[in-house]
Amino acid sequence: DRVRGWFDPLNPYDKKGPILKLEEANYGIGKHGDSGQLEPLYCLAVSSKRYALFNVDGAGHPIIRKASGHGLGHLVAPYGEQNAPRAIPAPIVPLNEIGVERWQHDVWYRIVTAALEGHPEQVFLNDLPGFTQPAVSHYAATTPTLLKWFQHFNRGKPYREQVRPFGFMLAFMARKLMELVDAPVPNAAEAEGKTKRRATATRKAMDAPRAIAPFDRDLIRAAKSCFDRNTGLPVSANCLKTHAQALLRYHLHPEAKFEGGDYTHTGVTRRRHIVANGIHLIGKEANRWEEQFHLGADPEAQSDYGMQPDVQAQVMEMIRNAIEQHSIRVVAKAAKVSRNLLSEVLKGRTSLSKTLIVRLTNAITMVNEKERKRGERDKACRAWLRGLVAEHGIRGFAEMSGLDDGYITKVLSGNRRITNMLVRRLSVAGLGFPRI
Repeated sequence: DRVRGWFDPLNPYDKKGPILKLEEANYGIGKHGDSGQLEPLYCLAVSSKRYALFNVDGAGHPIIRKASGHGLGHLVAPYGEQNAPRAIPAPIVPLNEIGVERWQHDVWYRIVTAALEGHPEQVFLNDLPGFTQPAVSHYAATTPTLLKWFQHFNRGKPYREQVRPFGFMLAFMARKLMELVDAPVPNAAEAEGKTKRRATATRKAMDAPRAIAPFDRDLIRAAKSCFDRNTGLPVSANCLKTHAQALLRYHLHPEAKFEGGDYTHTGVTRRRHIVANGIHLIGKEANRWEEQFHLGADPEAQSDYGMQPDVQAQVMEMIRNAIEQHSIRVVAKAAKVSRNLLSEVLKGRTSLSKTLIVRLTNAITMVNEKERKRGERDKACRAWLRGLVAEHGIRGFAEMSGLDDGYITKVLSGNRRITNMLVRRLSVAGLGFPRI
């Protein structure tokens, strides 16, 4: 009520009062609209689109009121309501109000329960029905690229038995070969003499196969006929991820929009400071991001309108400022490009490609952040050193640390940087810098 009341002065209508609606999930079960029956509502948020709202009953168990199916909707349901596990209480609120299917409700119930029990990073899903079977998604062959994946499968078959345009297909999630116990592991000694091209081929061979299969209502049978869309070779069933394996990190999904939102972080996230170096125009909603994430990039789905004309000028200015502040050697090393290439860019002899812009801006951001943190460390360390000098005198501190008086004076005045060598010298003398 206090939060809603804070926005009351923004109400532009003749009828005054709250402009933020109280959702039904804020009320007790069956008490909708009765402001006297508000129920404490809790939220467990994995990311901005993955969350669950819940009450807690007298025994400390969650009652899911609303949940997100983000990151779950692409999977074929491993079980329905009729096969739901007895170990998880049936939802009190209708599933259409919660906004998820029964199996998705049960996944969230386990995630929230783990958090309430104090081990949010450890969620047990293996005992849920169908969770030891391969995870599979439904898609349609809606583009020539998707249909081309079945050219080996279709070859020699009558048209009615082929995967046809806009026909359904199944996509499985495969494990990397390195994750399999019986997979061949490349020998480093044998690979030493290989060319770069062959070494790259070896690394790709250890990647996860792109497992697909023609549509089949019997998913177990479909799993036995799946193949790698890149090579046309069959994919063994032991290479396919189960539902439990596919959702192993669902509750640890990182939230890149904020700081403090990495895999194992918990608590309140913090605002991330963003500096926009330019605008790259894309057709986000038309790109079928979820489909591309699970099936792989589809060039035909990319709506790329390029960068705004002033981006190049902004990036060039950013590069010049960074080189003036850090040197061309530091910027080139951070961006993993040659100093000669960077010089050619500055002279206008080499154009800035999209890849080079991303690489340079990321590198400069990293260098600036590293310098900022180093500045904070140096400031704290100088304050600490001044305290010791004030306590023991400069000569007394020099004797304790084994450093020269003049050198200490230059460090305190900022004429000499606080180097790693200085930190080691003071550590050896038993005078380690405070952690910041």
